Amino acid sequence: MLKDRVSDRASFITVWLLLGVLLMLFGCREYRLYHYEEIRDSILNGEIVIEVVANRQLLEENGKKVAVEGNPYSLLVKYFSLERFKKIEVDNLILTGVESGNVISLSKSVSKDASILADSKKYFGIVSFSSQLVVKEVKYEPYDVKAVLLVYGQDGSLRKSYFNYQLKPNYRTERRNDIVDGIMGI
Repeated sequence: MLKDRVSDRASFITVWLLLGVLLMLFGCREYRLYHYEEIRDSILNGEIVIEVVANRQLLEENGKKVAVEGNPYSLLVKYFSLERFKKIEVDNLILTGVESGNVISLSKSVSKDASILADSKKYFGIVSFSSQLVVKEVKYEPYDVKAVLLVYGQDGSLRKSYFNYQLKPNYRTERRNDIVDGIMGI
């Protein structure tokens, strides 16, 4: 009798496991991720982080579900510091395509007033070039990024530094399940 109960339970688990595997296989979507590596560096007694955020488009190609993350991109410049500051400004930002020579000039952008990260006691400001990049022709290639970072102090002081980095492509593909992504909130 105990043996029958264990056998029934094993059969039940096996059926649910097979259904779960089939659900995972048939609900998968291919993701083509045209991302860029994040840049982190020390600057003006703080840290600069340059992040390129890709836009996601859900498509169907020949009956297959596909998601493409890429253009139009948002470009975020973040500044973190233990020293309190009022705001940041990024001026004269120029992206130059390493392979194509494509030049993209973006006008200055100013952050809102700096906020504090409660867990680290660091102040931060974020500048976004999202709306400016949407109308530009951004090819997927490495880009040299040059600009001026201005940090405005609480006392009216101004610190300024030029920066020059290279945005490096980070293309990859992966498969994800829409149902699991929905449950996980991705």
